Amino acid sequence: TVSISGGPTATFFDNNSIVTVTGGQLIVAAGGPDFGSYSIAGGATLTMVGDVSAGRQLGGSPAITGAGTLAVNSPNAIVVSGSQTHTGPVEVLQGALVYQTGSTVTLGSLLLRTGAALRGTDSFDLEGGGTWTGGTLGTDSPGT
Repeated sequence: TVSISGGPTATFFDNNSIVTVTGGQLIVAAGGPDFGSYSIAGGATLTMVGDVSAGRQLGGSPAITGAGTLAVNSPNAIVVSGSQTHTGPVEVLQGALVYQTGSTVTLGSLLLRTGAALRGTDSFDLEGGGTWTGGTLGTDSPGT
């Protein structure tokens, strides 16, 4: 278990356990698979950066929980394939955030920037409003 508070803190690692962001911002850099869980406390931010060669696959169960902000600023896709109970804001600044959890995904709020994408095989419920400045909302065919 890794707990982060304060920040911002940037690190390269593969999560095979539980990462709890209790305050500040944790920036997860580089691509790769994650089989653990990320918990984001209200007021905290988890930023997935990825890299130019690979995105990240978040496959934990649950993959993402909490009421904090999930931000994506990656040249490649960040794919959430594990279950998730995250209810906080979602910010897709660059790249794509792809949900393939097999259930409806509830977003607390959404910021979608030009050139970014929110897509997947799941349905989306947007509860807290959002800002869409030219990014793409879309669906993938099941299994892709």
